[in-house]
Amino acid sequence: MGMYTGLRCKVYVKEPYRPYIKALMNREKTWQDIAQDLKFIAPFAELERADMIPFGALAYMPDEWEDVPLMIDGTRDWKNAKATDGFERQFDEKTGYWAFQCSLKNYDDEIEAFFDHVLSHIVDWVEHLEKYYEEWIYSMQYDLVDGFIRLINSKFMKYGYDEEDFPDFWRKWS
Repeated sequence: MGMYTGLRCKVYVKEPYRPYIKALMNREKTWQDIAQDLKFIAPFAELERADMIPFGALAYMPDEWEDVPLMIDGTRDWKNAKATDGFERQFDEKTGYWAFQCSLKNYDDEIEAFFDHVLSHIVDWVEHLEKYYEEWIYSMQYDLVDGFIRLINSKFMKYGYDEEDFPDFWRKWS
């Protein structure tokens, strides 16, 4: 089965790389196609799940990441789920603004390779960059620091539960 890691991204792409991201988002090119011109992307593009970024659906991510309408029978309408907080998949070629959220099985550190071999090279500025593994309590926050994507907060957003949330329960079992 496997465990999922989610990625939420709002960045500004440098002007020379905007046509590539536009082609990717329009599904005219893949990461492998882009790597033909931008060799620094090749280590990421060669990974099996590279194409899940930015196109992977959300799986086992926090409820806060999506608004999922209820159907008349009370079940959730996953087909009409909408990303929250402005993370709808989008790219503005004029400004370079690129936003998305996705999740994937990050077995070969695809997300870290994306940070190192893609974002570190093509972005001017990070507005929001967050990684969350489905079993974590907190997500991690990243930023562009001296030309590299770096972890800046290991307890960014709290999505899970810990003993602080239910002190009486944990005291009973310890």
